[in-house]
Amino acid sequence: MLVGMLFLVFPFIPASNLFFRVGFVVAERVLYMPSMGYCILVSHGLGRLCSVAGRWGTTLLSVCMLLLILLFSWKTVQQNTVWLSREALFRRVLENVHQNDLFTSIDLKDAYFHIPITPKHRKFMCFAYQVIS
Repeated sequence: MLVGMLFLVFPFIPASNLFFRVGFVVAERVLYMPSMGYCILVSHGLGRLCSVAGRWGTTLLSVCMLLLILLFSWKTVQQNTVWLSREALFRRVLENVHQNDLFTSIDLKDAYFHIPITPKHRKFMCFAYQVIS
């Protein structure tokens, strides 16, 4: 269980932007090692459940886990076609973005930093909302 926790937490720390800014989004490419830790923890939990459950409970848990693995394997095969080219990736983004969707980026590490602005320059600062050009 300790190995699973180590695989889950430690590889994720550099990509999390908690301690220092890395400049990229947490995506599939940085979640391979944490997903290995997650799989180790799930298999450990499944083993503990199977030791407590009876014969039929173990069979039911095994069948459910097999169906879950098959479902996510199929989803992985489908997702791999998106990563074949930049065009396919951008097409997928455009399929999932709608006209009134909002995008934002928040870095909580810098939440308490501020830049002092003199009162005479504050008139140049603004918040843009529904800008029509």
